Amino acid sequence: MAKMYEGRDSILFDDTQQEDMKLFGTVQGIAVAATTDQENFTNSYSLSGTFAGVALTATGTDNDDNGGSASKISASYAMGDLTLKASVEDESKADGSEDDNTLGLSYVMGGITDGYTSIRPGTAGSCGDEWDFSVAYAAGATSASFATDETDATTFILDYDLGGGASAFAAMHDKAGENNDLTAIGLNRILSETYLPIERAALRRRSFL
Repeated sequence: MAKMYEGRDSILFDDTQQEDMKLFGTVQGIAVAATTDQENFTNSYSLSGTFAGVALTATGTDNDDNGGSASKISASYAMGDLTLKASVEDESKADGSEDDNTLGLSYVMGGITDGYTSIRPGTAGSCGDEWDFSVAYAAGATSASFATDETDATTFILDYDLGGGASAFAAMHDKAGENNDLTAIGLNRILSETYLPIERAALRRRSFL
């Protein structure tokens, strides 16, 4: 299946890359997608499937944020309530500072999900130099999440479903030495799409939650 669009971010790799055509489908159980920018002659791809219980995803581009080729392979394996995850990334920055490797796990205990990721930042780093820890809870109309990392950045979100597409929320984000801390309380009303008052990406892109 093909889809044409103009000026959309590529969902296959770096967020800043713009593409104008996407081709996607399934071939023998493997999900395949590719995007291209016809004006700038840039391309990206994604392959994903499950093999012997291991979910694998490979993504790549010939134009990452540094203007070169990049690739990433991610794997996850579920064993009951425990899920193990890993990823290897190779971007084109010459010093290798963006070539993050990760090892992580998530564990579900009833309504609680714990997640931990150990990160090797770049080729000069060591495993565990960076890390993410998160806890999420959901029961009925109430959901809450907490996340922190090696920089002591913390994010807490509490959400209560009021029904009819409306919810009440409270959110706090704090990072040591930063002046952009956030505290917010309010209401969400879902119309055609959901817009959150703060991005859940504040839990960091490598978090399991």
